[in-house]
Parts: sequence; C-alpha cells; structure tokens
Amino acid sequence: MNVVLRPPCEGRSITALVFCGAGIESCWLGILALGNLRDHLPAFVGLFGAAFGFYLVACRLALTGRTAAPLWVMLAGAAMFRLTMLAAPPSLSDDLYRSVWEGRALLNGFSPYRFAPDAVELAHLRDDVWAGVNNKDIPSPYPPLAQAYAMATALFSPTSVFGPKLLSALIDTGIVLALLAWLRSGGLPDAALLLYAWAPLPVLVFAHSGHNDALMVLLLVAAMALGRRRYVGATLLALATLAKIAPIVVAPVLARRWGLGPTILFGGLCALGYAPLLLLGGGAPGSLLAFATTWSDNDSLFFVLRFVLWPLAGLDPRPAKAVSAVILLAGVMVLATHRRTRDWPAHRQALAALGLFLLLSSTVHAWYAVWLLPLLAYDLAFRNLQAPVRTALVYGWLPFSGLVALPYLTYADHVWQPWISIAEYGPLFAALVVAGVLWLRPAQPDDVLATSAPSSAPASVDGVGQ
Repeated sequence: MNVVLRPPCEGRSITALVFCGAGIESCWLGILALGNLRDHLPAFVGLFGAAFGFYLVACRLALTGRTAAPLWVMLAGAAMFRLTMLAAPPSLSDDLYRSVWEGRALLNGFSPYRFAPDAVELAHLRDDVWAGVNNKDIPSPYPPLAQAYAMATALFSPTSVFGPKLLSALIDTGIVLALLAWLRSGGLPDAALLLYAWAPLPVLVFAHSGHNDALMVLLLVAAMALGRRRYVGATLLALATLAKIAPIVVAPVLARRWGLGPTILFGGLCALGYAPLLLLGGGAPGSLLAFATTWSDNDSLFFVLRFVLWPLAGLDPRPAKAVSAVILLAGVMVLATHRRTRDWPAHRQALAALGLFLLLSSTVHAWYAVWLLPLLAYDLAFRNLQAPVRTALVYGWLPFSGLVALPYLTYADHVWQPWISIAEYGPLFAALVVAGVLWLRPAQPDDVLATSAPSSAPASVDGVGQ
C-alpha cells in the first residue's frame, strides 16, 4: 500500500468505502453468530482475516485519495463494529474475569498483590466470576492504574464480565477521538483515522474481549499529542506506565526532549503509583516480576535467544530474558542518540521503541499489537515518508496487526505450531530486513527526511518538536 495522502475532494464517491465497511460488519456479524469462538477457531480466524482484508482495501482507498473518506462515515463504521462485538460473549479471553475479581477484592480491602484469587482469606467472595479467573494461585501482575480500572469494572458489574467489555469499548472510543484531535492539531488529514478506527484488532480485543490495555493506549496517545507541554507529557506517560508497564521503554527516547525536571517527575510518579497498594500489605508489583522473568508465549526473537543459549541455560529462560533486556535497553538508547534517529519525531521514536519491545518480548499476545496502531496511523498521515519507514510500517507492522490473530488457532489445545509463528512473524521480519537495508544506505542529498509532512501541516506537528 503506497500511502500518499491527497487533498480532500468532495466529488469522489464514497460507495467503495461504504462497501468495505459493510464487508467488515458482515464479518463481525458472522463472528457474533459463532457464539463460543473457542469451539469455532478456524471459522473465527477466517472471518477475522476477511475483515482485515476489507480493512486494508478501505485504507488504500481512503489514504490514496481514490475515494472520499468523510469523517461521519469513519466514525459511524467504528461505532457499528464496536457495538456489534459488545453483544458477543468474551470467549477468547479470561483476563476480564481476573479484572472484575481483583476490583472486588480491592473494594473489600484486600490487596491483589498480596492475596491470590485462591487465597482462603477471599473464599467468602468466590462466585461465578472467581470460577473464570485464570492462574488462581498467582497474585496480580497488573500495575496500579490497571487496578483502578478493575475497581471501576467491579463497581459497574460485580457479578458479570460485561463491565470490562463496556469500559474497554468506551475507552477505545476515546482513543479514536483522541487520535482525531491529535491529527487535526498537527494539520494532518482525517483520513488517517481510518487506520485505527476501522482496524479489526482493537474491536476484537477491547469491545469483544475487554482487555485493559485500552487505558494505556489512550494515555499514550494523549502523552504524544500533548508532548509539547513537557510536564504534562511526562505525567501522562507515567500514568500510561502505571496502566501497563510497556510504555516505560518510551521514556528514554523522550527524556532528551523533556529535560531533567519532567524526567524526574516521570520516575517519581511511577514509584509513587504503587504506594496506595503497598499500604494494603504485601509486596509490589505482585507477580509482575515473575511474569517478566519466567513466562513465555508467541515469542519471536526471544525464541531465537533461548535456542542460542540452550547449551548453557537449558530450560531456564532467565538468561535469555536478561540478554533480551540488555538488547532492548541498547536499542532504545540507539533510538535516543543515533544521528539518524535522534531527530525523528517523538511518535516515531515511541513506535520504534514499543516495536522493539514486542520483538524481544517473551510473551506477545494479540492485544499487545494494538499499542502500535495509533502511532502507526499518525505516522502514515505524513506524505513522502522515507522509504525505510514506509516499508516497515506498510509492509511490516500494519499486516502484523492482522496476522497476530493466528495464534488464536492454538487456543483449543495450547500446542505451539511452527507454521503459525512463521506466517505471523515472517512478513514482519522480511519487511524490517528490507527497511534495514534501505536505512543503512548512504543518505542521498534528495532524500526526504522521515519528518516530511503534508503541505498543509506545520513544520513541527508532533507536539514535542522535531
């Protein structure tokens, strides 16, 4: 998809775009009709793939100017998709059961960092929600702001899991509106909103499955959009980190822009965020450290590291975890200091840092890929992107946001299937290798910097300077 945003033209028909939207909705209705998706995994993945195909066509039509993309059409489609999946049972995830359970535990004065769901102290709270909780012997791995989200879901629906679905869908709608405001503040076309608003992945993981990552993504978008206000940006990124730990990798690339004061504020807020839960007793951050050092699922480069270190470490994943952490830190520092990346706009540095986090992570669930989508949408709103950036985004990360659904095929027996990993990660790594080769070429005088923007955009559209 060669993305070249053109000026709006009222005369262009919107018929093709509406047809794509109808195709996406028909796929969601098909998924809704399946009921329990774990009983129909191939059919579900097939319908999701068809929806993603319609989505890619819609993106191409809108972003290349081949058809009009009125804002009302984009927002109507986004609302319709999400409302449809709100009606579906969350059969692909049991995380929302833990969310409601931990929220109820907190409302009853028990720290989920100290008391695992099967703790005898919480026996009097057990019900159908408790029965659906995964890993009942493990305390919570979720950061403090995610616990506030859990309390909100428990207050709304203490005996069902509709609360997380509704709250995630509402926050996801907030992401759509925040991205629109961010695009407009940068003088960028509304058409880029389609890349997130109609993307199948957020609809699936938020409106359908109720994952709490929506809160982190909203705060991350807000941090990027308001980054010119350094202390506000640092505060919002700290809140995003307290909702999901991953945005911590973005802080080093932004610290150079922030300066000392906002950087200290970021660190202080992250530390203080755990204080209220520490007062309830038990250690913080619950099982987050155990999750980070022992669990693995759907990994890519981490799998390679474990294979290389097998003669020395055997089944112990901790050496590979340590090596991947060192590589991640080094990669983020390169992003922050290398002469060809240090002047990238902040949103692209954040996108690259989070992408590297996913590549090196030992656990990559489908909903993790949603972290990148708003940043990707914003970046593809620029005209004349440098070839390496365009290749990585259009042929790598964008297709990955659809292919990441393939591991759902293993939910029936939880047996790793090599072909799924190859199909899921192969196109991404191929695109990244090509982008790397293009990036390593000597810069030409007529190369367009990755900060090129539409003619209607100001010189600095990022909110934090170039």
